[in-house]
This record gives sequence, C-alpha cells and structure tokens, in this order.
Amino acid sequence: MARLREIELTGPPARMGEAFGEAFRDDIRAFTRIRFDRLAKFVADNGGRGISRSQIVALAAGALGAHRSYDADLWAEFAGIARGAGLDVEELLVCNGLTDLRDLALMDRRGAAGDDPDECSMFMVPAELSGETGLPLCGQTWDMHFEAMDYMALVRRRPDNAPATLSLTTVGCLCLIGQNSEGVAVGNTNLVPTDPAPGVNYLFTITRALRAGDAAEAADLIQATPRLSGHNFYAVDARSAVNIETTATRCVRTPVGGAVFTHTNHYLSEELRPLEFTDRAMANTRWRQETLTCALAALAPPIRLADAWDRLARVTQGPGGACAAAGVSAGPDSATVAAIAQCPGAGRMWLCIGPPTPGNRREFTL
Repeated sequence: MARLREIELTGPPARMGEAFGEAFRDDIRAFTRIRFDRLAKFVADNGGRGISRSQIVALAAGALGAHRSYDADLWAEFAGIARGAGLDVEELLVCNGLTDLRDLALMDRRGAAGDDPDECSMFMVPAELSGETGLPLCGQTWDMHFEAMDYMALVRRRPDNAPATLSLTTVGCLCLIGQNSEGVAVGNTNLVPTDPAPGVNYLFTITRALRAGDAAEAADLIQATPRLSGHNFYAVDARSAVNIETTATRCVRTPVGGAVFTHTNHYLSEELRPLEFTDRAMANTRWRQETLTCALAALAPPIRLADAWDRLARVTQGPGGACAAAGVSAGPDSATVAAIAQCPGAGRMWLCIGPPTPGNRREFTL
C-alpha cells in the first residue's frame, strides 16, 4: 500500500511553501523528474515529435507571468515550495500543471489520437437528497499515471490571512481536491479543449477557490480565472452545489438540485462541446459517466456518504478495476490513485489511496 504523507503548514504563504518543499525535497524532485518524462512521452505519442527538457522549461516559462500576476499570496507559496525543494519555478510548474501544459504543448496538433490517463469521475448529491442531515455531498476518483500513487500527500494549510484548508494533493503541489474551514469543498475532473492559452493551471485555480466563503463565491473565482486549459470544477457548501464546466476561455455554470450530478472527462454543455478536442478515445469517459449516473440514480434517498462511496468504486481503473473489467480501460499506465468523498458542511472527508473500497478509507477533519 502506498504511503499517504501528512503535513500541516502554518504562517505566511512563503513560509508555508518553504516548509512543504523542505519536508519532501527528495520526493518532490523525483516526482518532478517523472512529470518531465511523462510530458515528453505524451508529446512524442500524440504530437509525433520530440520535446527536449529545455523546450519543456521554455513552455512552462511562457505561462509563468500569468501565475505570478494571478494572486500574490499563491505565488509566494508556490515560489516558496520551489525554494524549499531546490527547484526553479519553471520546473515546479511542470510538476503542478502537467495536464494543462500537455494541452498547451499540443495546441497546434492535428489528428492526434492518443490518450493519457487523467480519467477522473465525480458526483454531487444535493441537499434535498442527502442523508447526512440534509448537507450536500461530493466526491471523486483521481485517476492518473500509476506512479503518482507513491507521491500522495494530505496537506493541512493554516495561512495567516485566509481560511484553513484540508486537501489531497501530490508532494510539492498546491490543492488538488479539498475543503476549507468555511465548509466549502472544491474539486475537478480533466477536460481537453481546443483553446489552451498561457493562463493559470488548475491547482492555482482550486487553491484560490478554497478561500471562498460559500460555493457561489468559489464558482465566481473559478469563472474569473484566466485559465491555461479546460477542466470541470465543482463547488459544494452546507447548502448548495454548483458545477463549473470550463475551457480556457469560456465557462458554463450549472446549479445542482433535484437529482445527483455526475461528471467524467467529456463536455456535457452544448455550448462548450464545439470546443472539445474529440480526436481521442472517448469510450472510457462515456462508460464511466453512464455507469456512475445509473448507480447513483438507483439509490433511494436519503443518500448517505457510504452509499455514494460504494457507487464510486464501480468506475475505478487500473488492473482489475471496474473499467478494465468492462473492457474500457484507459490504458496500462492508468490507475485510480486516490478517491475522496466529502460532506463539507460537516467538515468530513473520506480518503483512500487506490480504489474506494469499504475497508480502504480514512476519515479526516480540519
């Protein structure tokens, strides 16, 4: 079983970042090397050309200005991580923003048909269907290259001038999936649009959204971000849930109510679908969307966190996972490296490394 690292960071943003980088310096440097290799392989497999390390650094450098100007505290924390780990900020950006930089690297692609494992699945249960004292629920798998499982971290951040956060991420990276002390949860699934631009990567976006006082404010922050590429984001608080489907330049918000909402890795919005990069295998994401939707819709309300957790297991990936059993695996390098279910209004988070099974989860609170 892979080890989940845990750390608590306190103080001003720069010091929090430095402490994170120093605590896991060797692991961060090793994980960054892996992500450089993965980006180079993706470009070779999908773009039909090689890309050198210096070219990858230059690609990241082209997006640094947007990150530096996006938010002073976030940049101070990010730069602090780089200092603590002994990396250049361009190198750390590759570690944090791999999926977005892939899109930017191949924004001129024509006829690319390959895939890379970023096939996450998420759900939201609105308040009126929830069995957790009427509080909305949310959760997701995080599916990525199998080796990411060896670099997972649970980070408690207690900044001097913002809400505390509890988040799952990887070593050296900002928040991936989490909640804050205001009872707001934010997460995402990856999307592949055709309009990437040198904007802000999704971990910066999520970390800033986790300063919000409610789900609507989190959605506002996500919508206002100059994004590097597209993702589907979700925000949930003690009363409401909202989905935010994005490309780099456009955004569609959907309030969630009356039914369970699910999302995988293809666009649902008719408005955004014309901007989707479709020259890729779509069987996996469509199968997971249908399977998870049907599994959750079959539950009689009130739906409890344990019920949703069990249904999430039906779309896990990797050797022997549900997707592989159904013949729609995302590929040999793909795995469900982690899963999370949250009731942010109660400050509850269930987390496991690997597929979500009843005996493989821990509960965390801020």
